[in-house]
Amino acid sequence: MALWLLVRRFLGDRRGGVAMMVGMSIFVLAGALGVAVDSARGYSAKSKLQDAVDAAALAGAKAYSQGLTAGDDGTAEDFASAEARMFFDANYSDDYMGGVVADFDARIDEASESLIVTAEATIPTSFLQVLGINEVTISSEAQVIAAQTALELALVVDVTGSMNWTDSNGDVKIDSLQSAGLKLLETLYDEETTLPGVYLSLVPYRAAVNVGSGRTSWLRNFNASDFSPVGWRGCVLARNDPRDQNDNPPTIPPNRFYPYFWPASEYGYWATYFFGPHDPNQICPINEIIPLTDNRTTIEDGINALDAQSGGGTQTSQGLVWGWRAISPRWQGYWGGVTPSDMPHEYDEPNLIKAVVFMTDGIADIGWELMAYGFLDEGNLGTTNEASAEAEVNSRLSTICEAIKDEGVEIFSVMFAVTDPSIETTYRDCASQPEHFFNSPTGEELEAAFEAIGRKLASLRIAR
Repeated sequence: MALWLLVRRFLGDRRGGVAMMVGMSIFVLAGALGVAVDSARGYSAKSKLQDAVDAAALAGAKAYSQGLTAGDDGTAEDFASAEARMFFDANYSDDYMGGVVADFDARIDEASESLIVTAEATIPTSFLQVLGINEVTISSEAQVIAAQTALELALVVDVTGSMNWTDSNGDVKIDSLQSAGLKLLETLYDEETTLPGVYLSLVPYRAAVNVGSGRTSWLRNFNASDFSPVGWRGCVLARNDPRDQNDNPPTIPPNRFYPYFWPASEYGYWATYFFGPHDPNQICPINEIIPLTDNRTTIEDGINALDAQSGGGTQTSQGLVWGWRAISPRWQGYWGGVTPSDMPHEYDEPNLIKAVVFMTDGIADIGWELMAYGFLDEGNLGTTNEASAEAEVNSRLSTICEAIKDEGVEIFSVMFAVTDPSIETTYRDCASQPEHFFNSPTGEELEAAFEAIGRKLASLRIAR
């Protein structure tokens, strides 16, 4: 009340034009307030409009590719436009903030083989009307490659014994990993079983990696009788430095692999005590690598079958390097089976995204058991000291990360229930971008991270 009386007093004062000055000041302040409030409303509407346009462009591009795949060239663009508009309307209502969608267009640009979506909306102002500005116009655009954008993704997951433990919420970690993996597939595929050009590989790892028992041609010094009567399960030892950190295919003996073999002479009392009767494959993961496949169900079945066996350490560097080999063009024609003979494709293949999702629930861990680098006391990591050997594995992991990124491959690194700040730096640096690193203390957060990765992989298709 006192302030209003003061204003009235100034307005009634005839001296020196005070009333005019105060009136102008109030007018300017009102305008500034109006600009601030209406700018905030415009920014919010602009952000929502852009999200809707991005969603429309992705959906429309997918629809266009499906139309072309079905041989329906004549109506593929109409199909894409209708699908884009449906997704736009689902994400941006015509009366958002009292506004109106003034224009929407989805068209194919033949030169760039992309779908271009543009939208324009008007938003009524609140305060700026005092300045004669009754509405503001916002616009957004997204361009998405409409050809069948390809994806080669290696999902590298930790199946060490600690994955049988529970997180802080009491959830078994291997169960959480399976739920998170399925959530990524759901986010990526939606309701589809296959997507044009989309291929995934599943790479489980623990103390070693199982490449598949049928791949004896990749081996050197293999003697099947050493594994009698159980047979070689499929695990291999790491190659000597620096071949353990590169994607050289097994074309010549130095690039081939020694089979993972725990001899009876090295089994000993403690091995029998912890693991039972001698097994030359002991600690070799049951789960084999699933090489690149375009069948979602194959990867789903592999995720559901993940088995975290007790015992053994964590060889993170070997898990990641095998994820690289699963999508490296240097391994074209080697994988066979579900993988076409012309895959993996070249890094510079047009409209191709290559990516690795690298997940672990622990730091590099080395014990007395056999691992990908043999036994610790053999000194294959340049030391027989456990802490120094683990530091060397982390160092080699960083080398592998950089080599993969140098090829233009996107790396998403995910820590699960790990609290060591020093190793967090290693995994954060491994990711291609800061937003590609996820620290997930619980299974619930792990699932959210994998869902976010699925969305990010889709958003990589947005040209601008």
